[in-house]
Amino acid sequence: MPATEAAQFAESWTVIDQFTDPPNGVSATVFQQRESSGSPTERRYLAIRGAEPSALDLTANGPLALGLPASLNPQFTALKAQINDWRSDPTNLGSHSFPSQAIRRVAISRQR
Repeated sequence: MPATEAAQFAESWTVIDQFTDPPNGVSATVFQQRESSGSPTERRYLAIRGAEPSALDLTANGPLALGLPASLNPQFTALKAQINDWRSDPTNLGSHSFPSQAIRRVAISRQR
């Protein structure tokens, strides 16, 4: 990322919390958007990244390729547990509704 783009990102967003699970490669970060004045907005976003291409990717995506349910996917189960923890802490996601919707979307898309 170019330095100017990184500076603009740092001015517009604050990292609230981050989760990584090295055994399966999943990473998730909660960001809070900031106004142009620098004050935080009420908007928080969850960004999720899966495994990089490696043996972890095969471990994480193998169950999906075999048609197994998302509940057996190590990335999904680790991320679901972390999102539940975040949802119980009002300083992270609190009462926002998107995490449970995101989990349902991930579960549905991975079960197809």
